[in-house]
Amino acid sequence: MINGCVVWIGALAICAGMGCATTQVRTDQDRAAPLSQYRTFALKRGKIVSEGVVDSRDTLTNDRINEALQEELSSKGFEQTNLNPDLIVTFTAGERTQRERIYSWGNAYMADGYWIAGPGTSYWSSPYGVNMYSMAPYSWTREARQGVIVIDLIDATTNKLVWRSTARAQDVDFRKPKNIDKAVAKALDELPVSTGSAG
Repeated sequence: MINGCVVWIGALAICAGMGCATTQVRTDQDRAAPLSQYRTFALKRGKIVSEGVVDSRDTLTNDRINEALQEELSSKGFEQTNLNPDLIVTFTAGERTQRERIYSWGNAYMADGYWIAGPGTSYWSSPYGVNMYSMAPYSWTREARQGVIVIDLIDATTNKLVWRSTARAQDVDFRKPKNIDKAVAKALDELPVSTGSAG
């Protein structure tokens, strides 16, 4: 049975106002599955989804993700084959635009026991008997693109899911090769190295 937390790739979270991003990854796995004992894998065609609609024509992104998967799995000692593989590897990747609300309280600071925030402040008394000022917050709405890739490793014999990794990123173009390579590398970072024998 799959335990742990569901993985969303590495979401790319934006650094407010600076345009920098990070990839967030969570993984889930079948604790009973001998992941390091698997030796071979085959790739199954994944899905590319844009705004909730499957884009079957985007073979460019599909091929880039497959190449990244091949490279990362090979670096961990797995061998690709279409002849009785131990694992079937597939993915779902896509992006969507979502609205998010941003809140700001301005540049408030403490002076002589008071919170000073300039025009638009409201007066209140704290439970400790200290009179304080705080600026009323203001907010605005922005649109953000969120890219996600979910990578599944399936036992080819039992057809059971044994590993799932999800990476999520915000405000990046998930179709770019460098972003795909980064997301796949981070998504598979915790996958155990294959120690299976060639038999």
